[in-house]
Amino acid sequence: MKIPSTSTIPFPRGLVLDGAVFLFNLFLAAPLARLIEINQGFHPLFGAALFAAIAAYTVGAWLKRLPLQSRLQAPDRPKLPTGMAVFFFILAVMHLGLFVAGASFGAEALWGEAARQRYTLPAMIAGLLPSVMLVWAIIPPRKPQSDPARLAPRELIADLLLYLALVVLMVWWDGFWAAYLAGGKQGSFLLNLLLVVLITVPFAIFYLAPRFLFLVEDWRSPATWVRAFLVMMPLARHLLFY
Repeated sequence: MKIPSTSTIPFPRGLVLDGAVFLFNLFLAAPLARLIEINQGFHPLFGAALFAAIAAYTVGAWLKRLPLQSRLQAPDRPKLPTGMAVFFFILAVMHLGLFVAGASFGAEALWGEAARQRYTLPAMIAGLLPSVMLVWAIIPPRKPQSDPARLAPRELIADLLLYLALVVLMVWWDGFWAAYLAGGKQGSFLLNLLLVVLITVPFAIFYLAPRFLFLVEDWRSPATWVRAFLVMMPLARHLLFY
C-alpha cells in the first residue's frame, strides 16, 4: 500500500494566521492600541506603518499567486458555489475600501490635515495596489506551476508579509475604530453585548477581507468560521468589561 507523502499534506496556513492574530489581540493589541488612542492614530510613525502594511500586502499577494493557484487549480478541487462567489466579491469590495481608507488615513497622519488635498490622489492610488494584487492573485496563470515544492520558500515570504499587514490593520482597528465605536457604549452589559454583535460587520472588513487569500482555500471548513469568531473574542472582552 502506498503511503501518502507528507509533502502532499496541506499546511494549515489559515490556522497559523488565526492563531497568531488571536494571540496578538490577546496580549499585544491592547498596549499598542492605547498608544494609538493617545493621539487618535494621527502620528507619523503610525502613518508610515499603514503604508508599510499596504506595501507588505501588495508584495505578499503578488508572491502568493503561483503557490495559491497551484492548489486552487487542482483537478480534484470542487468549484466555488455561486453564493460563496458573491460573498467573496463583497469581501473584495470591503478589501478595496479598507486599504484606500488606510492610505488616506496614513497620508493625513504623515503630513497633517492641511496636506490632505495634495496627497489624496497619490494615497488613493497606493490604496488601490493591494486590491489590484488581490485580483491578480486569484486569476489563474496561463502556465501553472507543476512543482509546488519549489514555491514553498516564495509562499513562506508571502505569508509573512500578509501576516505583517494584517497585524498593522488589527492595531488600527483596536486602537482607533473599535475605540471610536466603543466610545458610545452604555453601562448595561446587554447593551454592550449588542454593540459587540453590531460591530461584527466592520470587524469582518478589518479581518476577513485582508484574510481573503487564506479564506478562499479554507472557507469550506466550519473550523475556519469558528476561529474567526474566536479571534474577535479579545475585542469583545474589551468592549464588554472595560
